[in-house]
Amino acid sequence: MSVARRPSRLIAAALVTVLVACGGDGGGDDAETTDSTTPDELSPVPDPLESLGEPPPGQGVAVIGIEELSFTVTACTEGPRPEDTPQATLDYLVEGTGESSDGPFTVEVSRYRSDSGVGDPVFTETARITFGVDDDARGAEAKRTSVGADDGWLDLADPEATTPLIERRGDSFDVRGTFGPEGATASDDGLEEGRLRARCPA
Repeated sequence: MSVARRPSRLIAAALVTVLVACGGDGGGDDAETTDSTTPDELSPVPDPLESLGEPPPGQGVAVIGIEELSFTVTACTEGPRPEDTPQATLDYLVEGTGESSDGPFTVEVSRYRSDSGVGDPVFTETARITFGVDDDARGAEAKRTSVGADDGWLDLADPEATTPLIERRGDSFDVRGTFGPEGATASDDGLEEGRLRARCPA
């Protein structure tokens, strides 16, 4: 009787082996399907601050937080101007205007030099976006000032900043910084990382 039962046991064992093998293949198919879809599902979202392209001549664009603003560059001024003083001498000024869902706004990107005759000149770089006028004016700015002879920079809203606020290449200006209310510090609310690019009219 023991010899008669052996084939049945062998057949049963073989069926179990086949079922396990089929189950393994099915799992492999699922794994392949998951692997093929995972890259699409996890594709990184482009960072607008990094992907912001250079605008054409006479145009500008700014991204503050998640808001994107397009504007027209209305003037580019090279300093110094006749009315400037050694304490506030213009290096350059870029001005622009635009329209948003909150109404019209203005843009200013500037670099000033202050030379008291003692020590190294101090450079102040500012990018400002202003909505409204007069008492209704509100907006955000990024500001950075050079300090010391070692090319250091002071930014109240971003104490870790070590480079100029504005990168200039000919008629093109690229601003990267922390924007907030005028005079804001790193501990204040309402700060947003931003980038602004502008090109002077041809």
